[in-house]
Amino acid sequence: NWDVTTASYNASLFWKYFTERFGTATDEPERGVDAIRYFWEAGEDGFISTNAVEEALDDLGHASVTFSSLFQDWIVANYTKKLTTVPSTKYGYIDDDGASPDYSDPLLTVNTSPGPGSYTTSTNQTVERWGAKYFRINPTTSCQVVNMQFERDSGTPVYHILVVDNDELVDHWTSTSNDFSKTLVNDEYDEIVGIVGGNGSATQVDVSYGCLADSDLTVNIVSPLQTAPAFVGSILDPDKFLVRLEVTSTLNIQIEGLKAQDFTVQVGGATADIVTGAYIQSQYWLLVQAPTQGAAGIYDLTAAYGAATDTETNAVNYVTVLHDDMLVIDRSGSMNTNDKIGAAQNAASLY
Repeated sequence: NWDVTTASYNASLFWKYFTERFGTATDEPERGVDAIRYFWEAGEDGFISTNAVEEALDDLGHASVTFSSLFQDWIVANYTKKLTTVPSTKYGYIDDDGASPDYSDPLLTVNTSPGPGSYTTSTNQTVERWGAKYFRINPTTSCQVVNMQFERDSGTPVYHILVVDNDELVDHWTSTSNDFSKTLVNDEYDEIVGIVGGNGSATQVDVSYGCLADSDLTVNIVSPLQTAPAFVGSILDPDKFLVRLEVTSTLNIQIEGLKAQDFTVQVGGATADIVTGAYIQSQYWLLVQAPTQGAAGIYDLTAAYGAATDTETNAVNYVTVLHDDMLVIDRSGSMNTNDKIGAAQNAASLY
């Protein structure tokens, strides 16, 4: 958790990463030395600090790479460099002898193995400008759902969540929003790692993490309802329809980040395929293909996430209704707050 731009010799790994990734000289021992030359030439031309790095990247043919994006990749590579399988070379280092470097892990602010019902918040985590902190969960097999969330107090953070299994990086999410949350079904993963970086300024963040069992979750069908059913047309060639769900927790955790494919939906006991989905203003919106039925009528709707389930009786009506539809989307200035316009766009994409 140092500011890499003022860390002096302690920034050596950053320069190693920069030269290996962007330098064009690949022979040893001068690998990447041209990247350093471009950096010093940028300094001679009046560029300083991060601007000099960006000028060197431009000269090296990487004008689209900013110092911020380079920093974000680097703090991930400092953890994933130990892994055998990663999706890109940007997730690691090259050693002089061609083998993987045996660098130690970054200092872990949290390294814990929580069981079901365990949830902790580490408040006021201060991260230096261009520095990083690492939070690792080693979920137990009884931990069916893992949640990690970040809430900004001040500054400009960048967040990463990594999923590691069998020495492989199997998933990676990143966000520069003020707050970020991810909930994962634990497929017997080895590690789930959260990273907080100071993206241009020091930042203070509350980091929450823990495990839930399916029994800790509740699914509630918001729509369609018996009083406002979905009309899906013919029993032989039914239409798609929208299912809106709330997922809550006994531990008062905001359950964001579930995938549409993690849910199951049935109509009248028949499985309904989930075409796509989105998380929209605290609800999961699922576009569902109604299954064929043997007779016209109104059928029950059941939605489930693991053992958490909800049924709405007489919520899907197999009858053809002719009507005209119109979408009206607000794009006034107030839609720029709390990502309202993003929520509206996600909702429209499911129409």
